[in-house]
Amino acid sequence: MSERGLIFSVDSLLLGELGERLVTKNYIALAELIKNSYDADAKSVTITIRNSRSDKFASKGHIIVKDTGLGMSFQQINDFWMKIATDNKLREPITPIYGRKKTGNKGIGRFACRKLGSKLLVESTSQLENGLFETTIVTFIWGDYVPGTTLDQIPNKYFTKVTKEGQFGTKLTIVGLSEKWTQRDFNTLRRRILELSVVSPTKRKGYKEDPGFIIELIAPEFEQGKGLLKEQAMNAGWGRLKGTVNENGIVKLSLDANKIGVVIYELPKTFEEIANTSFDIAVIWRRYEHLKDPNMLTGGIIDEIFEHHSGVKVFLEGFRVYPYGDPGNDWLNIDEIQARRLTTISDIFSRVVNNLIGVNPSRARLYHPRNQNLLGSVFLTNKDKLKFISLVNREGFIENEAFMQLKECLQDSLEWLTIYYAYFQELLNREIVKESSEEFRELLDDSEKRRMNIMANEPENIILAESAVNILEKLSESYTVTLEKDERVEYKKRTDAASSVIKNTISHLEKQTNNLRTIASTGALMFVFTHEAQNVISSLDTHSNALEMLAKKNPTFSSDLLFIANSFRETRDRFDNQIELFGTLSKDIRDIKKKKLSILNAYKKVNNIFKGLIIDFNINIDADGIMRSHQTGDMLEAELFSILINVISNAIKAVLAEETSNKKIKLETKKTENGISLYIYDDGVGIPSEYWNIITQPLVSDPEGKIYKKLEKILPQRQLNAVGTGMGLGLSIVKDILESYNKQLRFIEPELPWKTCVVIELP
Repeated sequence: MSERGLIFSVDSLLLGELGERLVTKNYIALAELIKNSYDADAKSVTITIRNSRSDKFASKGHIIVKDTGLGMSFQQINDFWMKIATDNKLREPITPIYGRKKTGNKGIGRFACRKLGSKLLVESTSQLENGLFETTIVTFIWGDYVPGTTLDQIPNKYFTKVTKEGQFGTKLTIVGLSEKWTQRDFNTLRRRILELSVVSPTKRKGYKEDPGFIIELIAPEFEQGKGLLKEQAMNAGWGRLKGTVNENGIVKLSLDANKIGVVIYELPKTFEEIANTSFDIAVIWRRYEHLKDPNMLTGGIIDEIFEHHSGVKVFLEGFRVYPYGDPGNDWLNIDEIQARRLTTISDIFSRVVNNLIGVNPSRARLYHPRNQNLLGSVFLTNKDKLKFISLVNREGFIENEAFMQLKECLQDSLEWLTIYYAYFQELLNREIVKESSEEFRELLDDSEKRRMNIMANEPENIILAESAVNILEKLSESYTVTLEKDERVEYKKRTDAASSVIKNTISHLEKQTNNLRTIASTGALMFVFTHEAQNVISSLDTHSNALEMLAKKNPTFSSDLLFIANSFRETRDRFDNQIELFGTLSKDIRDIKKKKLSILNAYKKVNNIFKGLIIDFNINIDADGIMRSHQTGDMLEAELFSILINVISNAIKAVLAEETSNKKIKLETKKTENGISLYIYDDGVGIPSEYWNIITQPLVSDPEGKIYKKLEKILPQRQLNAVGTGMGLGLSIVKDILESYNKQLRFIEPELPWKTCVVIELP
């Protein structure tokens, strides 16, 4: 009997058996390889996926995972990579450079590679103890591992070399994909590695400062398949706030938020001590309907971000300043402010609040995000002068003027963001009410449906308010205290939303009514003005005749007297035209009929209204592009005048606020399939595209706060009164007129030198 021991032999089938059990999905396999890069103390990893979405091309597709980690020497590949189920990660759970807690599962990297494709090329470079760089390349052809052969019978070709210089890291190239990838697979992959992407620079005792982990995606076949994963994470929540402070301390904000779009704003206060500062803050809420990309952020991931990664970090000259933004660090006093339950928005944002229908300025601040809802960074500089001074222990800054301005700037910026979050809540409520209104209509009997149809011509706000009341009445009749908990929650959600819409709609209608009362109260004044103006016109004519007679008797002063007489007559003609327009606009609509109108003739009459302003401010209006033959369809003359007055007056204000010597406005008409369109260009302050929709809403006047603030600085009160300070009704009136004819007002991007172009589709 032999005393030699028996040795296990491992069949190649084991790789497949273990692989199928350990790595069940393609996204799990790839996520495991990315975690291995993090565990290798890599600063970044790039994932490339090509030809993966089709069964036809998947076998020719490839995946590349390339990192900047420590790499593996030939000895490490031989001892660890080539050995199944090592205890290396159990013995060394912390990475050697940055002190990271290792995340990858123990020893299943090669199974992940086998799951993903038929062939693997490993290329890894590491630095040896003698300072030289060793590169090892190994090729694995998984088809060679057939059942019936043992693992030690199958050689894997490799190549190794040592050089004086090199760049360490590992590159895994997987070719011949085993299965196709779907968009759902790719979304799941992003979710599984998302937390790694939002890791911020971190100090761990006894290790170098961890710079974070950048994950770049190059997978153009997929939605969200290109770019940095952290950027996608920052864009996936409710909104993203970016701000810059220029050399003069002026703060420009940009918010890109769910249902809001992009909004730009300039803070009314300046912060000179923090010039050349910038910040980038994402706002994340846990509710599904608040997320811009719910495919990326799940409740579990959001909880991880809240617990480990939320807060606003601070960087000075590219280096993180601690402890700002660490878990539990509320250096902006956001949670402290929230605990005080402040409700009212600051007066400096009154114009912003008034421009957003449904936002209650005395309650809006309750929507302020908490510290855990923020994920962001502030970037500071001391290049110009030493403004931010570290404490002796190098933990934070001395709370000097610069630091206090930094806090105030960010607090103001977040308060401005809060206003738009309150508006977002109003938009959500309106969607709930609209959905509920449609459901409610199905419950109506024929007589009620007829009544609702009769209301179809009422203003939208009235219909919405009526629908909200009906919903509340119906829900109140249908639901009782015997409801189950989930039903009670849904009941409360709908009734609260409907109540909010009713209150906000009525509030908005009251604002409109007050403005209309103000406008209507000018009627009597206009009657008196018209009467007095007619007397002045008669006097001007009389004086002109008298001057002409004097000119005949006094040849020496004849030319001067005739010049004055002609000036009087020109003034008389301008008054005549304005009185005629006032008469047209004030006619009882029952006494006039719609008819085809010459656009050029209407423009000439309107232009005379602004002639004094045009001359005083040296404004150049080019109307040669209005074709003499172009006419409107049947419409009221007062409607065409209202359209022209409002769009031209807006263009005049825009060019005045720009403070340039050009001050150009251009009008032209174009024939289209739908009729005649009027184009109005100006080279004024411009309107960013993100405001094109909001600026036509009622009571929205100068949403950026640029025009009237500038006009107040450059114009004396008399001239400011001449151009007006804006009630926010002009473009809303134009829009309503056009929509009554199934036409529209829209903005387009003009070619230089023009800054703004408004297109009016005329009836």
